[in-house]
Amino acid sequence: MKMEEERFDSPSNIVTSYKGVNSILMKKMSLEELGEMMEIYENTLGKSRYLAGDEFTLADLFHLPSVHNLVNITHTAPLFASPNLSRWWNDISSRHSWKKLLQIRQEYLKRN
Repeated sequence: MKMEEERFDSPSNIVTSYKGVNSILMKKMSLEELGEMMEIYENTLGKSRYLAGDEFTLADLFHLPSVHNLVNITHTAPLFASPNLSRWWNDISSRHSWKKLLQIRQEYLKRN
């Protein structure tokens, strides 16, 4: 989990939410970091079904919110177009529990 926190979560959060001074530079640097990380993930997912092996684990669960945001941003969506990342994302994002969470979130946003 430490690797995801340092290498994936930080740049993905900057890309999706950073606003302020030098935001374009910060986003560019973070996109480069994220691209490098996605290459590592693509390679890892070429050897196993999920990030930590052939079973769905917290490592995959941890990525759901951030990747959900990233695949819905036009300039970052191509990062997830490679075969293994695409397969992995389609697999984990189609889980019933994740779809239910998104549905609950959408209902909440409509009410508020």
